[in-house]
Amino acid sequence: AFVPSKIMPMDLRLRGGNPAPVSVFQGQQDEMSNAGGIEPSAEGATILLVRHGKTEWNAAGRYQGKQDSPLTRDGVQQAIALGERLKKRRSTVDFVCTSDLPRAKKTAEIIANIIGVTDVKEFEGLRERGFGLFEGCTRKEVQEKYPDELAKSRKFDLHYKVPGGESRQEVLDRCLPVLNQIAAARQGKGGTALVVSHGGVVSLVLRELLGIPWGATTKGELRILNTSICDLERQTDGRWYIRSIGDTAHCEVPSAPAPSDTVEETQEEALSPGPGPMPVEQ
Repeated sequence: AFVPSKIMPMDLRLRGGNPAPVSVFQGQQDEMSNAGGIEPSAEGATILLVRHGKTEWNAAGRYQGKQDSPLTRDGVQQAIALGERLKKRRSTVDFVCTSDLPRAKKTAEIIANIIGVTDVKEFEGLRERGFGLFEGCTRKEVQEKYPDELAKSRKFDLHYKVPGGESRQEVLDRCLPVLNQIAAARQGKGGTALVVSHGGVVSLVLRELLGIPWGATTKGELRILNTSICDLERQTDGRWYIRSIGDTAHCEVPSAPAPSDTVEETQEEALSPGPGPMPVEQ
């Protein structure tokens, strides 16, 4: 897992948007508070942003998007391992929320049961990015069936959408307000909130926090593994601190990845153009 050498303050805002003293999503606060049954408070809040456990389609290298497949045995074990780890955490995890897609819900429920949280809140805004035509297909099938759309996707345009799917910007527009509102609701209450979502969502949020540029010019790849933890803190002025990224210390790390794991770890990594410098993406 990559851990920054020091805590890094960041603004969680849409790229190109104007700074705001508290949150760029204030217009959506009342709606989110009512939907989640939670009210904002007054001090900084810690959020553990986690990708769901490994699924059958992850193992097969298929795009899931807003479709779903069950957790594998390994995926269930990953969730159990994370739950046991969080149970020993110095700062109690006392609030659990999740995407409403079954793979994320199951992961969250397993963890919540272990740490003793009885109420798991669901948010549609935390769903994976919709991949439209690509959903259910392997990388090879996408290359064969939709070569033109795949070529467009590989340009990593913030506003491009696969037919029937969502653009990256649309995902940011729905997931960032949710995270800001969950954090605002936890301020002043102590403890820690666990947020279970998806590889595409987590990587998009991190790109915004880190200011990673769009397009094919960046020289890295942001890989979000199943049940990896990103430890974030939101201050009362709306700024976020990144304490760690991609922490999988609770999982056994094999000496070499299984063949099924080399196809794609997160859905948009399959959109990358191949060997050589890679755009940092989902």
